[in-house]
Amino acid sequence: NKPIIKCPTMGGRNAKRHYGSTVELDSQAVSDDKAEISSIAKFFLPRLLGSHAVDRAENERGSGEVAAWAMDSAAKGPLNLSGAFLGSALLILATEDAASQTEGSDGDGDGDGDAPRVYGLRPSSLLTVSSVFVTLAAAVSMPLFGAIVDYTPHRKAIGLSTAVAIVLLNGAQTFVSSSTWPLMLLLLAISNFLFTIHSTVVLAYLPDLTKDENVLAEYTSWFSIVHFLVVSAYVIVVILVTAFAGGDTLYTARMSHVLSFSVATPLLCYAWTRLFRPRPALHDLPPGKRLLTAGFAELAATSKRILGRGTPLPYLRVFMIVLLFSPDAGSGNYISIFITFMTEQMKMAGGEIGLVTFFILLSSIPGSFLSTYLCKRFNALVSFKLCLVWWIVTNALASWLLSGPDRTHLVYFPFAFMWGVQFGWLFPSQRVLFCTLIPPGKETELMGMFSFFGQILGWVAPLLFSWINEMGFSLRLGMLSSDVLLLTALVVSAFIDDYDLAVRQAKALPESESIRNEEVINLRC
Repeated sequence: NKPIIKCPTMGGRNAKRHYGSTVELDSQAVSDDKAEISSIAKFFLPRLLGSHAVDRAENERGSGEVAAWAMDSAAKGPLNLSGAFLGSALLILATEDAASQTEGSDGDGDGDGDAPRVYGLRPSSLLTVSSVFVTLAAAVSMPLFGAIVDYTPHRKAIGLSTAVAIVLLNGAQTFVSSSTWPLMLLLLAISNFLFTIHSTVVLAYLPDLTKDENVLAEYTSWFSIVHFLVVSAYVIVVILVTAFAGGDTLYTARMSHVLSFSVATPLLCYAWTRLFRPRPALHDLPPGKRLLTAGFAELAATSKRILGRGTPLPYLRVFMIVLLFSPDAGSGNYISIFITFMTEQMKMAGGEIGLVTFFILLSSIPGSFLSTYLCKRFNALVSFKLCLVWWIVTNALASWLLSGPDRTHLVYFPFAFMWGVQFGWLFPSQRVLFCTLIPPGKETELMGMFSFFGQILGWVAPLLFSWINEMGFSLRLGMLSSDVLLLTALVVSAFIDDYDLAVRQAKALPESESIRNEEVINLRC
């Protein structure tokens, strides 16, 4: 009863597709896939993944989309970091603008001794307030774009259009100056929003790369390595060019965007025009449902099944609540807090922040190894809890010791090391814990829930930081404020009191039993 459908967009002329996430190609489709593998994919993949991994990719789907995923991952690193360089410059330009407006008003203010403001805010609040709106917009729109991925054949069109828009916005941000910084702040916010949507679409391609979980784990590991190598090279070049030119923070921001535009444009263009393939709609839109609301309806149905009193997975319910308060998967909100703190509190220039970023990237490697060791030596829950403790202690120490520019050396060590370890440690542990608490075969069905719950309250940390700053308190207190959320996550995670039982409950759920209402078809955010 599983129909044969035409599926030319998936590399072959005919494909046998099972409803769900499993796709099997016939021998002719596999042959076509092999013939369509690009020369670039053949050159890079054996060097990155090994010839045996490429052979497996060719036997299943062709290595083109594996190369595309690697290229997209490599391109997003410089694009993301260029936003950090720009953010530092925007804070400085906004501060200068606010100071000039205060001087122009002959010192007349509101009489409360408040600091200069621009658009009603302290300049040091601009990045974090922007993060609040971006996170809210992303959380609201994720179910809609997830429904588009599921119910329409426009997955590649969305990925291509968002990639082009991000690159163009990145190039436009090269023209940041004292007169254009408000526009650049708006463009940065739009770019960050599109970045989230683009990552959502790219993630939908990941399960189709291979049906072998071990091979998929190998792919994702090497994608991370490619991402790290490209980002590291990018940061080093930005620092060296800025140092030789003697440029300031504004120069660093401009140069970072020139380089990121130059690196990302060919990678994303080739990946999305030549390697990523279109996909047919995974499912028909349920009768009586509208595309605009279908994603929200199925998200509500799944949430009710998991979070309700009669849930078959009570420990998964606890973990989903933990996700509300733990750092989101993108960690962009915490990065905006770090950038603001280093620029305003520590008075660090763009090149110095770039160097700190490089040290953080290096330190994320031992963090990842630590996560792997603890997950194997104990379990993912122990690793996750210990990392939350590490994160809380690091924030407390940073807010206490990093009192001003005279202690900048402490930012490079030990805090860059400590921040890097926590980023490299937390997110692998978080993902492994999620995968062990869900029933086998339900990964695709629940991945949208994982992404969405990580975004719902992601705006709270930057909002709390901004509120403390607007009230005139020290940024050190703002840095410490995120510990409130982390402590809440740690306390709630204590209700997962029997990890082995939680795993057994997940494995005991029959694979044929749906997590959600059967009328609602799976959403893959």
